[in-house]
Amino acid sequence: MARWHAPQLIELQIHALNIIQNLISLVPQHIHEIRGHQTLAVFLQTYKDKPRSKAAMQALLSASTFDFFKADLQECHLVDTLLEVVANSQESGTLQLRELSFNILSNICTECRQNQKEFRRLGGIESLRENLTFNDVDQSGNTITFLLSVLDCLSNAVFGNKRSELHFLDIEGVQGLLDLIETCTYTLKRLALSCLCSILENNKSFQYVVEWSSRKNSQNATQLLIKLYQEEDKRFGVQLGRGILQNIERPLFPKLSYLISKYASDDDAVNSGSMSRAQLSQQNLANSQLSNHDAASINIDDATRGSQKSSIRMQSSTKASRILRQALKVASQLSAKEKYNQSYINQMLSDFVKSYDLRGSIFATFFRVGFELHELNCTEKQYMEIIKLYPYLKNGEIWKDIKEEIDDLNIKPTSDDCHWVETSVEESREQTVQATVN
Repeated sequence: MARWHAPQLIELQIHALNIIQNLISLVPQHIHEIRGHQTLAVFLQTYKDKPRSKAAMQALLSASTFDFFKADLQECHLVDTLLEVVANSQESGTLQLRELSFNILSNICTECRQNQKEFRRLGGIESLRENLTFNDVDQSGNTITFLLSVLDCLSNAVFGNKRSELHFLDIEGVQGLLDLIETCTYTLKRLALSCLCSILENNKSFQYVVEWSSRKNSQNATQLLIKLYQEEDKRFGVQLGRGILQNIERPLFPKLSYLISKYASDDDAVNSGSMSRAQLSQQNLANSQLSNHDAASINIDDATRGSQKSSIRMQSSTKASRILRQALKVASQLSAKEKYNQSYINQMLSDFVKSYDLRGSIFATFFRVGFELHELNCTEKQYMEIIKLYPYLKNGEIWKDIKEEIDDLNIKPTSDDCHWVETSVEESREQTVQATVN
C-alpha cells in the first residue's frame, strides 16, 4: 500500500468498508468464518479519524444484528472501544459517531447477558444516564435520532437485567427519564414514556417516581402526566364541559371512527381532526390498540376500578424496543438519502410518532405506581378520574368500530354473535354514562 498517498489510502479503505457493510447482510456466515468482524473491531481501535471510524462503525452495525457476532465482538473489546467514543463528548463533530456507538451497543446487548454484564462493568449505564440529558447543538448529527439511540440502548442493555436495572435506579435513572419526558420534543415523549413503563416493572422504582420534582416549575410526576394526558385529549378533540365528558358515544376519539377512516378523504379528515396525514394513514392502529405501551396486555373487570393492585399485568417481553426500532428505522432510511435534511427527517419522525396515542402509556404508568401518589387540587383530581376510565372508554369505542365494520361490510353474524356485539356496545355506553354522572 506504500504506493498510495494518505488521502488516497483513506478513500480506498472507506470504500472497502462500505462494501463489507453490504456484504455482511448478504453473506454473514462467511464473514463470520473468515473473522471479518474481528478485523473491523481492530480497524476501529487502530484508526481514530472520523471518516474511517464512521465507515467501520456502519459495517459493525450491520454485523451486530446477527446473534453469532455478539459474543465475538465482546471478546474483541468492542464494548470498551465504543464507550470510549461515547465518552468523547467534548470534541465537536462526534455526535453521529456516538449515535452509531449506542446503536451497536444496543444490538450486541440485546438478549445477551454476558454483553449486558460487560456493558454495566465498563460504566455503560452511567453513560446512558449522562446522555439522557443531552441537549447541545451539534451540526455533525441529529439530536433527536441520537436520543432515540440512547433510549434504544437503555431498553436493550439495561431493562430486563435485574442488576442493571437496580444500578440504573441507584444513579437516579428514573429522574432522568422524567426530566426527559418533561423537556423533550413530542417525537421523544412517547418513547421516553415507554421506557418509563418498562422500568416500572421493577417495584423498587416506585419511590423515585414519588420523589421526582420538576426543576422548571416544581410540579410532581402525577401533575406532569396529567398535563400530558390533557394535551393528548386536546389533540384528539375530546370535548369536556366543566371537567365532564360531553361525547358519550366516542369519548376518546370524537372525530375518528371506522367509517371516517375508510371513507373520508384525506383533506376532510385532516381539517376536521386537526391531524397530520401520517396520523390519518395510521388511525386504524390508534383506534384498535388499547395501549401505547406495546408490551402491555391489560385485562380489566369491574372489581379493578378502585384498586391499582388488581390483576392487571403488564407483560414486558418486548418492552419499548419495537417502537424505538421503528422510529430508528424511519430515521436511518431517510438519513441515507442526501436530499433529506435534518429538519425534514425530524418532521417525518414527528408525524410518525403523532400517529399514536400517549394516553394508553400514561394510564399504564398510573396503574403501575398508583393513582394517588401525590396531593392534587380539585381540577387535577377530576381529571384523574377520567384517566382511570381510559380502558373502559377505549373498550367501548372498539366495540362501536366492530359494529360499524360489520354493518359496512354487510356481514351477517349469527344471532348469538349479534346479541353479543349489541350487548357489549350498550354496556359500554351505559358504563360511560354512569361514570360521567358519578
